[in-house]
Parts: sequence; C-alpha cells; structure tokens
Amino acid sequence: MATHLSARLVWHDRCWDGCLCDAPRLNSSCIAHQHIRESRNDDLEERAAGTPLSTLDGWLPPCTRDTGAYAPRGFTLIHGDPLEFRKLPPAKEEIPPYSCCPSPYRRMREEYFQDVCRAENLTIRGPDTPRDRGWVYEPDRQLALLNHFWSRIEAGKSLIFYYCNQGNPLDENTPRIVVGIGRISEIGPQIYFGTRGDYTDDYPVWSRRITQDYPDQGVRIPYQEYLRANRSVDGILCRVPQSAMPAFSFVGEHVSDDVAVAILERAIQSVEQVRADGWIAGDWDRRLEWLNDALAEVWMGRGPFPGIGSVLQYLGFAKGTAYQRAVLAPMASRSLNPWEHVLAILDGRAEPDDDPYAPDLLAART
Repeated sequence: MATHLSARLVWHDRCWDGCLCDAPRLNSSCIAHQHIRESRNDDLEERAAGTPLSTLDGWLPPCTRDTGAYAPRGFTLIHGDPLEFRKLPPAKEEIPPYSCCPSPYRRMREEYFQDVCRAENLTIRGPDTPRDRGWVYEPDRQLALLNHFWSRIEAGKSLIFYYCNQGNPLDENTPRIVVGIGRISEIGPQIYFGTRGDYTDDYPVWSRRITQDYPDQGVRIPYQEYLRANRSVDGILCRVPQSAMPAFSFVGEHVSDDVAVAILERAIQSVEQVRADGWIAGDWDRRLEWLNDALAEVWMGRGPFPGIGSVLQYLGFAKGTAYQRAVLAPMASRSLNPWEHVLAILDGRAEPDDDPYAPDLLAART
C-alpha cells in the first residue's frame, strides 16, 4: 500500500508557473487565505506582475510556497516562523523546478495529537504543560510528528494531488477542487529555523519541499486557460467527494490508495472532457494514458481486501488502517489471506500476534 500526498495550492492566474500573477490585484480568490490577506502588497505585486520569483529583489509574495508547483525554473524560498511569538530567524531553501512546500498542519495541532497517535500507533510524549488545543510547541514533539508524516511518502512511488479549497474562482459552492496530479520525484530534507534568546533548540520547519516528475509524468487541468478563453469550466471540474474531504484538508495530508482511486477516476473524466472540447492545445492523449496507468497502479495497491481497515475501525479498532498497512498488506504479498486471518481472530478461532495492535484487536472482537 502506497501513501500519497495532498497539497493545497493558493489560486494563481498563471497556473503556478513560478511567476507573480498577471493581475495580482484582481486575484480575489487568494485572499480567502488569512496569510495572504494579511501580507499581500498589491502595489508591489502589480509593479512586478508576471515576473519570475527568481528575479525579485529582496522580497517574495506570501503565496511563494505554492507558486512553483508547475514552474520550469527554481527560486530561493524564505521560510518564516509560523509561531510569530517566537520570532525565530527565517530559514532559506533552494527550490528546484516543479516544486511546492506543503505543511501537514493537522499534525501540528494539539486537538488532533491523541487521534493521530492512536490511529498510527505512535508513542510520542505529551506537551510540557497539559493542554488539548493550539499548536504543538515542543521541538522534539514537532520533529517526531513531522518525521513520521514525511517518512510515509516515497519518492518515485507516491502521487501528489494538488487542490484548491474555497479560495478559487471556479465554483464557490465546491469546497475542494483538484487542479493537478503528479508523481513525487524528490522530497527535500528537514531544515530548521535559526535560534535566538531563549529558543536555543533546533525548531523544525513544518513544510517539506516536494518536487514532482513533471512534465514527464502528471497532469494539470487547464482551468486558467478555460477562464481566459471565456469557456465554462463546469464540464471539467474535478471535485473532491465528501468522503475524501479529510484527506484534502489542513494543507498537506496523507491520501490512501482508496481515495486516490476515486480522485483519479474523476480526473480522467475531466481530462477526457478537455480532449473532447478541443479548445486547449496539449498532449491530452499522453496525459490520459498516464492517469489510467496511475489508476491501475493504485487499484492494485489497495490489495485483495481493501476494506478490512475500515471494517475494523467501524468495530472500534481505531488503528484499523495502520494495522492493515503494517500487518495485513505484507501478508497478502506472501500469498496469505488477510481476511481469513482477521476473521479467525474476530471469531475467537485464533489469537492475535503479540504486538502493539493486539489489545485493540481483541477489543474489536466484542
């Protein structure tokens, strides 16, 4: 079972090509995001409209982490401290072409800490001061959560699903719209903010640089081209289904093979419509071939009994999906029957292995 990645992009009228928007002031969609709304300098961006980020002198727009997802040129990114009260010195990173820097914000929230640890069988200590809301502050806890999240993504294997949320000009009633899909070719290293005063520990940057293998692999749905040509995008919208919303939230999140199947099927329909319309030039046959190959790949990756994890979670085994990935998927690859294994345990005909999953698996039996 592969684990894939979703990455939210802020809307960009030049298709995330590594330049400022052609009409920054008219891009009202991006200011739906607080960090854009509070930091965008319309006068400065208007004067530099259409300019590559790599040529800007001493400043960058607040959307910089997203703007290079489909860029043929790289640039230097400055990571600012997300927790403003610390005022840690920023970290500099060289961003190659076709790259963005998503952050898994759900993993950095105390509200979800216990759920994440239970679901993924993690043993990470709690906060220094008891609390169940707000950001995870402690650097060792941040790093442990980030390391686990990013370790699940595999260069050369994992897919990346780019999406926009309600900050888009396509359909204000659709909360998530897929704008492109690619194959991850590189995952940048963990980097750290500088230190100062009482903050002498190494505090990790939450995002990682994710590079896709574009244009050799992947597709971008040509929404911007349709809008420029005054064409309706209704027929090509790739909407994220309600059931997949958790995997397309918090900027960066894991995407399972099951969810990937649903999104790829919808993306194929969108690109087939683009090809049928014939309004936008492109190698759509090759893009469709790649999408269909990716669909076949993730379909096989689901394994022979893809719903076991969900069934176990329904029965009260919170770690059901993690158990399927860590224990049951390897059984299937050895030509063993994972469903018979689980059914025997649930029926009481067999006992679970002596591992961290055993207590919850036994609880699901009742």
